Amino acid sequence: MTVVRSTPVPSPFTVRDQLDPGSTTPRSTCLDTCGFEAAAQWHHARLTSVEHDPDALVELLELAVTWHELEYSQSAYIPPDQWMDFVVNHCWGDPDRVARVFSVATDVVMIAGRAIKQSPEVVPTLAEP
Repeated sequence: MTVVRSTPVPSPFTVRDQLDPGSTTPRSTCLDTCGFEAAAQWHHARLTSVEHDPDALVELLELAVTWHELEYSQSAYIPPDQWMDFVVNHCWGDPDRVARVFSVATDVVMIAGRAIKQSPEVVPTLAEP
């Protein structure tokens, strides 16, 4: 996906978490091409805080680890296969570091998914008397 950045690029440090007016955690800002907020407002706000909020970063990693274990499909989450698109559709203070963070989280989801598919099904057996 090609993203065209308009000039001037808004500072990623000017927007605060709109879901928590008392928050002082900086968030990245959306580019005109971002369509994620409408679909998953709360999760969008958390992901845009990943760069500066350690709790949001830990939440991202926890989500990556548990994606295949828990049922997220009925919730308003941005799925892992869209995380890199999410990154390129936002302005970040350090875009390379943010891309690395989301790339690692995406890799965790993919590796966990492969491990689940490759693990043999465990069939309980009855113990002999």
